[in-house]
Amino acid sequence: MDGNNDPETSQQEQPDNKEQSPQTEDATLAPVTGSPVLKLDPVLNLPIRPVFPPILLQIFPSISSISPTGAIVGTSDLTLNVFGSNFGPNSTVLWNQVPLTTTVISGTQLSAVIPASDMAVAISATVTVSVVVTEGQAPRVSNGVSFNVIVDISAIISQLQAISAIPAALLTELQTYVTIQQGQVDQLTAQVSTDQTTAAGLNSQIAGLQTTVTQQQAQIATLTAQVNAAQAQTASPLDVAQSFKSVLDTIQQNAQAAGGVQTTVSNMNIAIKSLVNIQAATTTTAPQAMLIFPSPTALPDPAHLSTLNLSFSSVPHLNASQPPVSAPPSPTPSPSPTPTPAPPAPSPSAENADA
Repeated sequence: MDGNNDPETSQQEQPDNKEQSPQTEDATLAPVTGSPVLKLDPVLNLPIRPVFPPILLQIFPSISSISPTGAIVGTSDLTLNVFGSNFGPNSTVLWNQVPLTTTVISGTQLSAVIPASDMAVAISATVTVSVVVTEGQAPRVSNGVSFNVIVDISAIISQLQAISAIPAALLTELQTYVTIQQGQVDQLTAQVSTDQTTAAGLNSQIAGLQTTVTQQQAQIATLTAQVNAAQAQTASPLDVAQSFKSVLDTIQQNAQAAGGVQTTVSNMNIAIKSLVNIQAATTTTAPQAMLIFPSPTALPDPAHLSTLNLSFSSVPHLNASQPPVSAPPSPTPSPSPTPTPAPPAPSPSAENADA
């Protein structure tokens, strides 16, 4: 029997393999189907996860439409508007892979000049956009859109007139029909160009509004951080008004109780500067405004503070209080008479002497 299949030999070798595995620096875990092989850390005896390279996203430019979509043979220099997305500052319009003089209007619109030499003969050209993202690397090219340079209808009519078998009236009707259709095409082309320009303007406005929103969000975040970092007290406008009312009530009561000539407050107008936190309504509470009073050592920009105006009126005005009523004088007690002493009684010796 083969020694490798001996059960006793396998049982004796298995403990040795378990004892030697932790000491092997190149030990690996058994790979699971579809997962990478993980190495063990020689010190911690834990699997080491592999480091994957970062995923780089490549965004290519895209053309949605061009205006105009074609021209007549013999047209002079023509301005071509290209609309799409992902246009950068280094974008170039290509005419059959040949760069044209390009002006970047926005990230969604480019303008290029087609020279008259490129429209001297009938041709179907491919318009693309090339964007250089990183210097020294290949540019990113968009999808292609066809631009047709066709022969003028008068040249077609002239060729048809050379054929004697075609009646002249038919050629006249054909030329009239083509002229009408060409006028409608020109109107539609002009409308499309206007709509595309309007759309590009709206996209620019949206980008500007998004920038404004981002700036306002950053400003709000800054104010929130300042408020959170500073020591502040929060109160509702009603609580603030009640606090001032309690002060006025105390002045009123002290003036009435002091006696003499005292004056209470008849009118008081108070302007309070604070931050205002608007809390939206929930399913259980109504919307409310809370006033935030930062500490004097961490006051925010005064332009961000709101003003709360409090007006107290109809508080009684006390001209003079009545003098205090003195207690009636107590009656003076009359003096009691002094008792007269009784005469002394005669002694027995005097009586005997008289006898």
